[in-house]
Amino acid sequence: MISVIMPVYRESPGTAEQAVRSVLAQTDTDIELIISPDDPENTALISFLAGLAGEDPRIMLLPADTHRGIAGNLNKALAEARGEFIARMDADDISYPDRLEKQLSYLEKNDLSLTGGLTDIIDETGRLTGTVDHLPENPVAVNKALRFGSCIPHPTWLARTKLFRVLDGYRDIPRAEDYDFLVRAALAGFRLGNLNNPVIRYRRTAGSESRSGLYHQFITTREISTAYRKGRVIHTDDSLQTIRDGKPTPNPAEMGTSTDPAAETKALRYAEAESIFYDALEYWQNGQRLKSASAMLRSVRRSPAFMDKTARLAAMYMIGRIR
Repeated sequence: MISVIMPVYRESPGTAEQAVRSVLAQTDTDIELIISPDDPENTALISFLAGLAGEDPRIMLLPADTHRGIAGNLNKALAEARGEFIARMDADDISYPDRLEKQLSYLEKNDLSLTGGLTDIIDETGRLTGTVDHLPENPVAVNKALRFGSCIPHPTWLARTKLFRVLDGYRDIPRAEDYDFLVRAALAGFRLGNLNNPVIRYRRTAGSESRSGLYHQFITTREISTAYRKGRVIHTDDSLQTIRDGKPTPNPAEMGTSTDPAAETKALRYAEAESIFYDALEYWQNGQRLKSASAMLRSVRRSPAFMDKTARLAAMYMIGRIR
């Protein structure tokens, strides 16, 4: 059985319903869908999900007892999973009907512990705006690409439950708990890969991340990758103030979370650059090559930090193209 774990937070009932029904309509029907709400005050969504749970016994709706954050909420769902395999699903994405069947076959055929897949990017209305057309495929390529960032999209994961048990689930690394998990798995010798076929429609919404959140994610990713290149994982206590070699993580001002004007400007310019980058992907999708190239150039000029991210993405893409 595959246990699909789906955290929910502040999604609309309509959006969450699309996600839920895309899981229930899978060609591999030996599944359970574990839905874990993380906002006890979102009673409208919780009530709606309870109604869906009443329609299909494969749905397990966990109690919305407190706000745990993404890592804590995912671990809560993992604790209830009964399947031999774990699949991730976000409440605003849509799985293709044969996603789990194809990923399970690929995982077993290639003796992997975890596999991801390609994503088609959609906007809030469901309109296709871009496609991730290739990812590092085999364990060797994935391990190389992890030096630059996360190369297995979190919402596409299908993994053996044993992997989550051995690594004791997710650690509380805000906005990078997935990258941290992949690095820990790779350093522990687990085989990771990607199925180079689209498995979900990934919904990108205007309010999905605050500008400070995007910049914080970049800074944390940079710290994790630096440690991984040295064969280490970042060490964290509850306050996330140190990494294993004792070096402090970036201070709040560098994260862009303070009221310091310079920090706020960095965070704002980074968020603007990312928005332009996604515009470039949409132009490329529509065959507007020159317009796409122009937008890409504007995005990297807008933010030195985003230029770094773009270079990392390019490195991962090139590694993925090498057979």
